[in-house]
Amino acid sequence: MAEVICVRCGATVPAARADIVGTGYRCDTCSVQAEVSEGVDAVTDHIDPAARQRLASQGKQKFFAAVAMAATVLAIPSVVGYAVGGPLFALFGGVLGLYGGGQVIGTASETYYAQWKRYGKVPQLPAARLRKR
Repeated sequence: MAEVICVRCGATVPAARADIVGTGYRCDTCSVQAEVSEGVDAVTDHIDPAARQRLASQGKQKFFAAVAMAATVLAIPSVVGYAVGGPLFALFGGVLGLYGGGQVIGTASETYYAQWKRYGKVPQLPAARLRKR
């Protein structure tokens, strides 16, 4: 009977009791954990390590670009307000900029930061190996 090694925990299990995922085989225990998690991290087993690394890198880059954009959204209304009407308008522009910057950061954290953490925290998985007895 052929045995396989789980790509998540490294346990050796009979091939008949393993699920086939995109990166190799997954044992019953890890499959149950993936089903219970309702897709939070289960999808990463179906994505090869290079694609996961690329997705994590894209999420990280987009998150930091959004932070820079939020800083710009915060600064521009203040500068324009000061140039147009002095300190009072700069204060009003700053409040407006805080609102806009907060919206950008909120969106970035819900999308890009989540993508970065979701795909970046999964460890590099070993290649699937098949053992015969």
